[in-house]
Amino acid sequence: MKKAVAALLALCLMISAAVLAEEAAAPFTIREGITFGMSQADLIAALGTTHYEIDTEDTLIDLVFTEVEVEHTTVNGLRADVKYILLNDKLFAVHVDYDDVPGAYDQVKAMLTEKYGESTPTDPAALGAALYAADDDSKLENQSECWMSGNVVILLEKDDNEANVTLADLTAAF
Repeated sequence: MKKAVAALLALCLMISAAVLAEEAAAPFTIREGITFGMSQADLIAALGTTHYEIDTEDTLIDLVFTEVEVEHTTVNGLRADVKYILLNDKLFAVHVDYDDVPGAYDQVKAMLTEKYGESTPTDPAALGAALYAADDDSKLENQSECWMSGNVVILLEKDDNEANVTLADLTAAF
């Protein structure tokens, strides 16, 4: 009887571990089937639009940054411009620049808080690539809030009436 209980307990632990591993391995979905790490070709296919602009910048240290920008789209019911930022053909960050709408910051903050819980203080040193993706001068000069979801940082900034959200995969290799 003890062996049967031990075997049953071991089986339950293995099933629990398998379920947790599957949940941990699930990619962070940005929107419409877009996930971090996808290539530019896969991203463009997932966007489902031909209204985008591509800007590529080579660096001196063999890094290639590419921005795929979709202007005048809707994100969470608000008008916005969205930049998908790739490093060496792998999506590592998304920057959403909501249009200048009174109350947009509070609306976006409420939505993020509902989904991810209370925000944490923003620590620029811990943001890594998200800091560049949020602002290419790598400085946070405005009110900001921060959430973590696994290895993904979600940064909300307020600039006058505008709300800007940056999502970045902190495991992206530089």
